[in-house]
Amino acid sequence: MAIREHRDVTVRYGRSEGHRPSSRPGRVRSARGAAPSCEALETRQNLSAFAEPVMLSSAGGVLDVTLRAHRSSQLIEVANPADLTAPGVPTLVDGFDTYAWTLTQGTSDNGQVNGDGYNGPTLRVNPGDLLRIRVANDLGDQPTNLHTHGLIISPAGNTDNVLLSIPPGESSLQEYRIPLDQEPGINWYHPHRHEFAADQVYRGLAGFLVVGAANNDIDQVSGLPQRLMMVQAQSIEADSATGRPTLAPLSVVMSPTFQVTINGRYMPEIAMQAETELWYGLQLDVRDLMRTFIPPAGQPSSEWDFNGNAVDPDKPANLETFYVAQDGSAFPKTVAKQRVALAPGKRVSEVISAPPAGEERLLVAAVVQPTALEVTRYQAIARMTGFGAGGDPQDWVNRTLTSPSMQYEDLSKEKVDVHRTFTFSTDPVTGQFVIDGKAWPGSPIAQPRVGQVEEWTIVNTDPYPHPIHLHMQHFQAQDTAGRPGYVTPPHLFDQDVWYMDPNSISVFRIKFEATLGNSVFHCHNFFHEDAGMMAHLNVIPAEPILIAAEGPSGGRAAVYAMGDDDALPSTPTRILTPFGRRYRGGMTTATGDTNFDGVPDAIFASGRGGRVVVLDGASNFATVLRDFHPFGRKFRHRLNVAAGDLNGDGRADVIVTGAGGTAPVVRAYSGATGNLLAEFLAFDEQFRGGVSLAAADVDGSGRNRIVTGRADGQPEVRVWGWDLFVPNNEPARSASLLGPPRLVADFLAGPPGARGGIAVATTTFAGAAGGFARIATVGLRGTPQVDVWMLDPAGHGQGHAASTPAPASHSHALPAEHATAESAAQKLTSFAPYGRRRLGTGPSLASVNTTTGSLLAVAPRGQRNADVRVFQAVGATTDAVLSASLRPPTRRGGFSLGGS
Repeated sequence: MAIREHRDVTVRYGRSEGHRPSSRPGRVRSARGAAPSCEALETRQNLSAFAEPVMLSSAGGVLDVTLRAHRSSQLIEVANPADLTAPGVPTLVDGFDTYAWTLTQGTSDNGQVNGDGYNGPTLRVNPGDLLRIRVANDLGDQPTNLHTHGLIISPAGNTDNVLLSIPPGESSLQEYRIPLDQEPGINWYHPHRHEFAADQVYRGLAGFLVVGAANNDIDQVSGLPQRLMMVQAQSIEADSATGRPTLAPLSVVMSPTFQVTINGRYMPEIAMQAETELWYGLQLDVRDLMRTFIPPAGQPSSEWDFNGNAVDPDKPANLETFYVAQDGSAFPKTVAKQRVALAPGKRVSEVISAPPAGEERLLVAAVVQPTALEVTRYQAIARMTGFGAGGDPQDWVNRTLTSPSMQYEDLSKEKVDVHRTFTFSTDPVTGQFVIDGKAWPGSPIAQPRVGQVEEWTIVNTDPYPHPIHLHMQHFQAQDTAGRPGYVTPPHLFDQDVWYMDPNSISVFRIKFEATLGNSVFHCHNFFHEDAGMMAHLNVIPAEPILIAAEGPSGGRAAVYAMGDDDALPSTPTRILTPFGRRYRGGMTTATGDTNFDGVPDAIFASGRGGRVVVLDGASNFATVLRDFHPFGRKFRHRLNVAAGDLNGDGRADVIVTGAGGTAPVVRAYSGATGNLLAEFLAFDEQFRGGVSLAAADVDGSGRNRIVTGRADGQPEVRVWGWDLFVPNNEPARSASLLGPPRLVADFLAGPPGARGGIAVATTTFAGAAGGFARIATVGLRGTPQVDVWMLDPAGHGQGHAASTPAPASHSHALPAEHATAESAAQKLTSFAPYGRRRLGTGPSLASVNTTTGSLLAVAPRGQRNADVRVFQAVGATTDAVLSASLRPPTRRGGFSLGGS
């Protein structure tokens, strides 16, 4: 890998409560004369002392930092081939990807405001804080993004959105509001751009993310000295062209130059500061499992066994350590282990007993070869020296743990709402790693509902392990003792990475938190994830809804709340009159969470008078959130409406356009402020046939796109959107007023000679087919046929800008600019909701989320005594079948539909 630049490396030495530095080491020069500064917090004067990365902490409730991902050379410690148990040799090594960081708001424990190092800075925030990170991609030839592994937070917008793809030379401003009920503990951050994650994490793009007290506020460990340990693997070889030490690509097969370090230190010396310490381990060998253990003092390396005497009682026992927390979640009691099994990305908080003063012990890593399933080498990774009489492990056996922040609840006693089974395997033909036989993004879509308990059965048919990770959720492995082929877990407590043994079955339960939005679950062997072993995890509201609003001569709207069985009731749960009881002008409707409370709100646009009303779903639609005229009070045409978060703040923005008789201007109003957010022409200015609207992430970009259809004339669909990235050398742009959108897709949803226009909706109909949100279309004349389309998720080019009118309520006469579409559309399925019957008026479409995809609802817009027909996909196919026929009491002139 080419050298881009070199920066001084700033490292902070290991700290313990009540122990402060007594001296500082001198500056140590590398082979090229670089001078990294080190601050010693232990009374040692050499680089083999235990060290931790710099810690950046929030101040005034905010931590604001820039992380610039770039190519660099770094000073790390390299094993001495003549003595693999000796301290490492400080060496300047090329080929790293690291975060050059700049602190804008917050504090640094070394007093600096910028730095760069093999380990990213540790970020420390408290519940309720705002964590703001500008992620700048200066890698040159790779996209990237950022995942906050362990935060229970929404993946929507500019938060923990791993579908984003930040191009080289551009930046994304990410904002994470740490939930007030986020459990304190150890998490981490790293890139998660599919196909690039393994290499970027291996080369150094990772760091700890600590929320509140790293010790989870566990009373029994309060006051113990603490150490953060990032266990990483490197293969360092001489560059064939320059002869310089270079970080070689990490192959699946073990290389002869493979080594394991802790925080970039080879064989650091840990001078324990008390009889017992609390260690936090994070394993970052991106391929597979590593087991760490502490063998008996003086035991020859030839006798090391990570199992100790757990398998063979005649062997000597390893030192027992005790889990008190895992993956950021406190345990209700200690769990004893003779070895720590660290799957990639797993965090373990363990109590370590010090040897007595004068005795030395080794911390050893057993490196497991993923393909051969055997320990290919044991490597001592740290040297421990004792304190006083040493610690007594018996003090921690089956010890009850308490914490005011503990959130553990035993899910084995809960009612299970949904059962799912997923099979992790390798495609024998393509060699791809797949889930249910399909590689990402064609893998299945799981859509859990907030608050429901699901039981997942995970089948691993491969002869090698798969560590499983769910984003933004913790889960509990269930006791399956006595069931052949099933794995019996070592404990039943919360975790977010589960190690799947080869050819085995595991069962775990999840109670889904309110992390609404599109996310993923996957194998946390990064090689496997990058090669396709990932699937969709889209958490949906606890109570999805369908709204049937009366057509041209009506004024009422019926709300149907979905039951626990993924079915809509035959009678509405609420009748609304958003424009007053006397209003009879008809309306269109949509749903969206405009105030970011996890409950869909109802949005209505009047059929006359140009008025929009937004009703709060959390108040059972009793509270008016917005009431405004998006095109001014003189506007007299009908409106169409949609909703979707366009500026990345997590709130659905209200999108409006004329339904006919006016120029095809689309306006978006901020869900947060109600102010005008964007405005553009969807079609040429002379077009007066009306625009149908929808919004969703239909291209897998991590951004909601506006879908526009001609409501008259050719069945043309145009998809518009913003990526919200800015060049690295420019300041962040305001999210309160967006510039011109770019055209993402432009296709005909019918024969070129067809006339009469189309209605559009977005949906995850037929979720078993995988992929991202689909576009549903239906012709507005003749015999209705519903077509469901999928866009090519790979088409993420730069595109061309649309025309943007001045932000004024009267500005309609604006020139349109034709743009080149980026994503091709493919038809997923079609069906005729009314058979061969012709409708006198065009139908309306809406989608309602279920736990496996979406229902599609169809109803005539202007026909009396009409019914609402609801369709679902048949099993794992894309075939549509009628699942319900609703006859709302509000049946005055047909319906406009909206759903969540």
